[in-house]
Amino acid sequence: MRKIGRQVHFVPTSENNLRNGEGSFIRLGNGSIMFAYTEFYGNDWEDEATARFVSIVSDDEGETWGEKNVLFDKPEDAVNIMSFSFLRMNNGDIGAFYIIKNADLTDRIVFTRSADEGKTWSEPKNCLDCLEIADYYVINNDRVVKLKNGRILFAVARHTVLTEHKEFLPGVICFFYSDDDGATWNKTETELPCPFGKNPDGYEEPGIYELPDGRLWCYIRTSLGFQFESFSSDGGINWTQPEPNLFFSSACSPMLVKDCGKYTVAVFNPIPEHLLRKESEPWGRTPYVIAVSTDRGKTFAKENVFYLEDDRDNGYCYPAIIETKDGFLVAYYHSNGTGICLNSLKVIKISYDELEFAMRKSLVESYLGKTVKIAIDRPIGYVHHKENYSLTYPINYGYIPDVFGGDGEELDVYLLGVDVAVSEYTAKIIAVVHRHNDVEDKLVAAPEGVSFTAEEIENAVHFQEQYYNSEVETI
Repeated sequence: MRKIGRQVHFVPTSENNLRNGEGSFIRLGNGSIMFAYTEFYGNDWEDEATARFVSIVSDDEGETWGEKNVLFDKPEDAVNIMSFSFLRMNNGDIGAFYIIKNADLTDRIVFTRSADEGKTWSEPKNCLDCLEIADYYVINNDRVVKLKNGRILFAVARHTVLTEHKEFLPGVICFFYSDDDGATWNKTETELPCPFGKNPDGYEEPGIYELPDGRLWCYIRTSLGFQFESFSSDGGINWTQPEPNLFFSSACSPMLVKDCGKYTVAVFNPIPEHLLRKESEPWGRTPYVIAVSTDRGKTFAKENVFYLEDDRDNGYCYPAIIETKDGFLVAYYHSNGTGICLNSLKVIKISYDELEFAMRKSLVESYLGKTVKIAIDRPIGYVHHKENYSLTYPINYGYIPDVFGGDGEELDVYLLGVDVAVSEYTAKIIAVVHRHNDVEDKLVAAPEGVSFTAEEIENAVHFQEQYYNSEVETI
């Protein structure tokens, strides 16, 4: 698996600042990007430690960042504030959502807005005012969504508080929405309790993504090996019974799904908790990967999964994502060698050029060893007239139907070991011809049981590859 992304910012801890993270991005009206995150100050890093929200701004698409500014302090009567989300409201204001933790173990999810691009903010409004009973509601950072119809929606895991025992019951997924741009908030009647007793924390840390057909996809962290998922076809009012998504594993950390340009990306820890995990792997939150969908989240392919972090001695969790002009930014906790995942803040940038190069390479490499049916459009003896010369094909050359390469055309294949012209052929992919100065690569196939060395392949394809800077990778 390839690794992508480069660090553009890092916020380490210090003696009086033992945790930084759980943030959210917003594009400002002047084109700059603001990032706000939770800064824990004092002598502790636990969730109940004192914290505030600070912000930093980048004027160059995330390449460099300015000095931090305090955005919000915690109220005097609160234990803590955390789990920050930005959202561009329907009227153009910036919305900010976050948790205020109460001394009785309950919390509030509050919303405030700014009409002047973050300079001043309205009085925070409790989104849970519609409830009669207070409990502990978990909403994660960067999780509030605005649907195409303007509805604002977020999912939470409600943990009923047993005050006298100072503990919580397993999580139940609930949904809150506003149809008047945040003026009032409502809770849907639908709740999603976890029916599995061996998942002691219940359903946890949900997120929502709107699919192209208008359905809503709620993905849910569990301790059952996989992210569970539920769907809504009526704007989030009613939801299907959650079922496991067998593509997305669920470690003890949430996933986040966002649109970035023409892609949909999902950031998550790929390895679930199990008995054979090494104790040195921090909290099971390692490594860290990004899965890329080319059809707006309808499907994800394993060849389009890439490492963001592959150092198993560090842990990574609680991502935030925003698109830039040339790619996108991902911010997340980084354990920074401490063994404590909730530690430092790292921001990386992934360019679309880098992503598309990785996807192109991953696609062709995924065919190594596979048997495919090849449509031959340039058989032995075919003459291809170029602008300044003609090219005669000494071998069969074709493509895999309906599989598209880096040039947007169907993926090309050299067929070796077949000495007569054919119109189609089923063969095994034995090598990849990587072109370092072109937008596409080529596959090399041979009949089952027939093999060629890298040197023999280079000689066989030289008639065309002599015009490119190419390199042959065999199985």
